[in-house]
Amino acid sequence: MPVWNIRSVDEVPEDELSDWAIYELPNGDRHLVGWSRVYREGRATSVVVEFDVHRMRAVTRSGRVYELRGRPGIGLDAEYVWRSWCHINHVDPAACRDVSRQLAR
Repeated sequence: MPVWNIRSVDEVPEDELSDWAIYELPNGDRHLVGWSRVYREGRATSVVVEFDVHRMRAVTRSGRVYELRGRPGIGLDAEYVWRSWCHINHVDPAACRDVSRQLAR
């Protein structure tokens, strides 16, 4: 299954993720992974630069705003996209921590 770049933040400034997770890389960067409710596809984001735990909203390095819906836990499409992102970016997925539940309290 292929992966592709998404539309620019100018075209799509916001998105909603369900079936989501927040992964922390060994260097401390955090990324959202989940199901885009807008485009109905798996999504792995650029680095999260702001996170509002009360509103469950995140802003990524690209400037896109993501709203997290429901409880954490990713599906197969998002898992595939995350593993592909890790492979493309030379990151060992086993070295990443799922910090979703810690941040979603």
